[in-house]
Amino acid sequence: MPGIQLIFGTYNSIPLGGSETFREEQYKQYIKPFLSTLYLFPEIPTVLYYSGVLLQWLEKKHPEFLDVLGEMVSRKQVELLGGAFYDPILTILPRSDALGQIELLTTYLRKKFGKRPRGAWVPEMEWEPWLASTLRTCGMDYTFLGEYHFNAAGVMKRYVPYLTEDQGKTIYVFPIFEQIADSVEKTSPKELIRTILAHQSSLEDRLVTLLVPGDCWTNKKIEEFFLELRSNGQIQCTQPNRYVRSTQVGYKTYFPCGSKEKRMIEALPTERAKEYKALKARLGTMHGEMLFGGGFFRQLLSRYPESNLLYAKMQYTHLLVNGIRRDKYRKIAAREELWKGQHGQAYWSGSIAGGHVIRRQAYKSLITAERITREKGVFIPSLVVMDFDMDGKDEFLYQGHDLNAYVHTNGGTIFELDNLHKAWNYVDCSAKNVGGKEVLRKIFMDHFFPIGTEPQEFISPKHVECGDFLDQSYTVVKCDKERSELVLERKGMVKQGKEQIPVRLVKKFIFKGNTINLYYSLTNASSTAFRMCFGVEVNLSFAEREQVRVLWQEGKSRKEVLHEPTVLSNVSEISFEDSSHGTQIVLSTLEPASAWNWSNECKVSSSDGRGIYLGSCFLPYWPLDLPAGTVWENRVTLKMGSL
Repeated sequence: MPGIQLIFGTYNSIPLGGSETFREEQYKQYIKPFLSTLYLFPEIPTVLYYSGVLLQWLEKKHPEFLDVLGEMVSRKQVELLGGAFYDPILTILPRSDALGQIELLTTYLRKKFGKRPRGAWVPEMEWEPWLASTLRTCGMDYTFLGEYHFNAAGVMKRYVPYLTEDQGKTIYVFPIFEQIADSVEKTSPKELIRTILAHQSSLEDRLVTLLVPGDCWTNKKIEEFFLELRSNGQIQCTQPNRYVRSTQVGYKTYFPCGSKEKRMIEALPTERAKEYKALKARLGTMHGEMLFGGGFFRQLLSRYPESNLLYAKMQYTHLLVNGIRRDKYRKIAAREELWKGQHGQAYWSGSIAGGHVIRRQAYKSLITAERITREKGVFIPSLVVMDFDMDGKDEFLYQGHDLNAYVHTNGGTIFELDNLHKAWNYVDCSAKNVGGKEVLRKIFMDHFFPIGTEPQEFISPKHVECGDFLDQSYTVVKCDKERSELVLERKGMVKQGKEQIPVRLVKKFIFKGNTINLYYSLTNASSTAFRMCFGVEVNLSFAEREQVRVLWQEGKSRKEVLHEPTVLSNVSEISFEDSSHGTQIVLSTLEPASAWNWSNECKVSSSDGRGIYLGSCFLPYWPLDLPAGTVWENRVTLKMGSL
């Protein structure tokens, strides 16, 4: 009876900038045990993927691992997969960066193991048709895609690789049996063998491709599985490169945009995702797998604005890096940091618990790359006007020697504040709920609320804004690039009791050195007296709660503020001392204010039962009593310096 040919392997990666403790645990529990066990079964060929970040770490911390891996490559037991060095989502990269990252990992593998890879791993199996020509240009013969892609392409026979093409360049695509791969962690080795054999046919040999995460099995289960393979005469292990050179393959086909089903569901709006899962459940296993209609990766950028802002930063940094001329070594250094900042997980971090940590690391690399692009003695601080986030509207990017401050006309807020010397973005831009609407945490968010509002009422998701200024469009009145001066205006409405009061709010930004001065002018444009609180919300992102001191200036005395929600009065100045980056951020107001201060946290609980710390929020506010036609003015200053 014809048998089964099995391509079996694992894919392994680690987050860029992850903790050393986590990396060591992954190595001891999964990475080392798998290879050590596989070494004892030289008759079982496999295909393995290790990201460039992981290989670099192994070379530094566990060079003996690479020695063993090299021996297994030499005896042709292991076929190593290439791919992009820093595990990016290839489909959102500029093509030159995709090519460069693939070549970087290819060169590393060739130098380290004496053999260049012929196949490529595509993270998250995130595919767009143009990848076929990109991979082939880099010398790749094959890659792998999941069940969604083959279902959507109408391919019913899944036991051979298929050929796909772009721009006249072809590449083989192996179908991964995702349902089997997803069940591996909960399945015993004997059950897994039975599941594989269920695909056996009396008419033909069949190929089953099974690539699983490297951390899905314990050492004991790995050994049991290899023993089962050794004793089973109906399953013959093979490798992709060997298979395509010796066996007939399927016809040419084209695969649509898509990725792993989980990621495609995350890309859909919440209600649409619920409908998708409910429909699939009604159709059942047999027909549900044929269901199309999930989103694809780029939609995550529109669903999670914090991911889109990081994507915009990456694209902008790409332009800066490629603009370097006549300095080869500076360009190489900047490009390496750019590529680090393209680490894939950071761009869907909005859907990952604790994803802000990965996103911060990406920002760190991108800010470092940007700093390298600035030629000493040549760079001049300026205000750049461009559609930075690709939303059809211009944004205003102040670029100084010490800091970057990016202003959006939506809300007239600062959505990125970079300490260039420490490569840290102090605006995380994670989302919070305001009156049932998701709003990004930024700097200088304008609020109107009734006099007497308690801080608990304001922080509550049920809080409803009285004004229509928060995250709404402001008009550009003046933009002086030479003087780094920007004036924005919004004529909006504030609900006061049963009345709608027209209010004109003008925000004048002046950027100079490490200081941002913001001049407010608020005009009661109605014939009715205006009695309302006006508040300015400032959100700052910090790495750890314990490394931040908040000091409140009241008169001539300074008092430390706890990270718990705190009510302050007669505030003229408050400072945030970030010891992790040796930075002090001072916020001051010309007119003393009442204020609230609290910690921003995400919902996932930490070990002490609190939410995971994101940073601090400071909200000075002023109770206003303005007769008709009168104006209130104030200046708020943000200054960044060293501790």
